[in-house]
Amino acid sequence: MSRFPKVVPWASTAEYMDVGECLFSPDLAQRKRGVTVVKAWRARSRIPAAIEATANLVEMAAIDEEAQQTQSSHICSDQQLRHMYTMALVRFVNTIVDLEQRGLYAQSVASLAARIGMPAWFVELRHAGTHDHIPSLPVLRSACAQAVLWLGDYYWSRQTARTMPEDTQQQIRQAVARYATTTATAAAGLESAKLRSDADHEEMNSAKAGLADLVARLHSDAVRLHLVPVLVEQGFLVPDEKKLRAKFPDCRLAPEFIARWEFPLGLFCDTWGRS
Repeated sequence: MSRFPKVVPWASTAEYMDVGECLFSPDLAQRKRGVTVVKAWRARSRIPAAIEATANLVEMAAIDEEAQQTQSSHICSDQQLRHMYTMALVRFVNTIVDLEQRGLYAQSVASLAARIGMPAWFVELRHAGTHDHIPSLPVLRSACAQAVLWLGDYYWSRQTARTMPEDTQQQIRQAVARYATTTATAAAGLESAKLRSDADHEEMNSAKAGLADLVARLHSDAVRLHLVPVLVEQGFLVPDEKKLRAKFPDCRLAPEFIARWEFPLGLFCDTWGRS
């Protein structure tokens, strides 16, 4: 996870996700609206390659759809459409695949595409459009539609899965509070030499599972904005019990307190690294 905040052209996560929904909408007007917003983003700053590729392909399909609806060749001739589709598809393959180029020596487009799960025929179509005859319009239309669907799985679905609702901080607080309460209760039970029941074990496992599920859905931006502020609230990483607080001059936390938070801190480290 980066130590510095990332500057993005969208005003909020809600705007970002709204544009994604527009680009994949069955309604032509909504798709055109999504493309317009992406163009505005592009004027503000650099945008991710997958967003740019999606917008280019969706815009191309929208131009074609409008031409078919009006049944007019004044908008674009078939030859113009073929060239425009080819350019959009070539740029789609190049921009996505180039992200995988690493090391001193350039690797082939085909090998890089295979690494990210891009269908090989996209690469073959790119080669044909660049070096051979431009493919037919039906082939290009099908390729554009399938490329948009592939981008939906490769990029957009992952963003949706890791987007949290507006009450993100409340969800985090509830999950962390449940874990903290469960571990504190368990520690008190052990100190009084009481045997923990199966219900105690089940509650502990459930609290850990809830925390792990939350982390799996948490976007990295939400870590800085929501998770860290919750963790440093009193009762969590700032213990309520005086005996668990760090003492001057060594300022070390009590071993039992560190043991309580070993699971979530290890989970955070495994998910986002030590930075």
